[in-house]
Amino acid sequence: MDKETIDNILAKHFSGEPLLPEETEIIGKWKQANEKEYGALQQLLSSTEQHSDLPVEMLSIDVNAAWMKVDKKRTSTKSIPLNLNKFKWIAVAASICLLIGSGIWFSKSYNPIVTFRSGDTSSQSITLADGSKVTLNKNSSLEFQKRMKTQRNVKLTGEAFFEVARNEAVPFIIETNNARVKVLGTSFNVKTNERGTTVHVKTGKVELSKDNKKIILTAGEQGLLSSGKIEKQTINNENYLAWKTKKLVFDKKSIIEVAAALQEYYNTPIIIYGNAQNCKVSTAFTSETLIQALDELKLLLHFDYKKDDKGIVIYNIECN
Repeated sequence: MDKETIDNILAKHFSGEPLLPEETEIIGKWKQANEKEYGALQQLLSSTEQHSDLPVEMLSIDVNAAWMKVDKKRTSTKSIPLNLNKFKWIAVAASICLLIGSGIWFSKSYNPIVTFRSGDTSSQSITLADGSKVTLNKNSSLEFQKRMKTQRNVKLTGEAFFEVARNEAVPFIIETNNARVKVLGTSFNVKTNERGTTVHVKTGKVELSKDNKKIILTAGEQGLLSSGKIEKQTINNENYLAWKTKKLVFDKKSIIEVAAALQEYYNTPIIIYGNAQNCKVSTAFTSETLIQALDELKLLLHFDYKKDDKGIVIYNIECN
């Protein structure tokens, strides 16, 4: 791995920014192989925090001397190659200090907002400062404060599965564009779009609210907020986490229900021509492409399909 990448990961780690799973693994390995260097940098940063009420120009921190201590302790036979020269270490330390402070003051009260985004092709996972784990579906984003000691408020755009670390003194609150979700410690899925917000509770208890309206959801229940109305139902879609598990399961479901699930999962419109309500199927898909899934269903339910620029069309259904 190139030195610039390592530098950036170190800066994120020491500034308290959330890391991707692979970045956490890199930090762990680097720390294990470079314990003395890691400790020296920690000591340098500790010095800045002890003087958080002083302007930068008044800080009596000798970065050069700190580097000399690190440099003397470097053991190339035991360390993961880092290729950091003296000035690169100083740059890393400086960037960390800038992230910890405001650029002018090293303030312990400074708590920047971080935005974590998934890509447009795959989901991404992140562990927040309070220990909560969040998996974002593709095309989603999460805004949160770097530190979460006095409040745990986040803002979600898109869809995410939350595994919230329990803290009865500080509730975990999710704001969407049209709803508010409040929990103490549980696991649940939140999906939000311009039409509304849907919450599926896997474990624990969740509060879904909008203005002065609210409902309490428990494991196995889902809440729907749309057009200012809030409804509570039993979860009737066992595939609500398919985007995360990469698995679709159907037990005696009609082709209409299967097509609706495939349409959402693969983000491709599916139109059915003909009476298909009596066509039932039990099957499962794991990481198949849409075409592979349709080919399997075609063998089971006896229909034809075609793909055009608008999506998938299913016709000539013979399972009635």
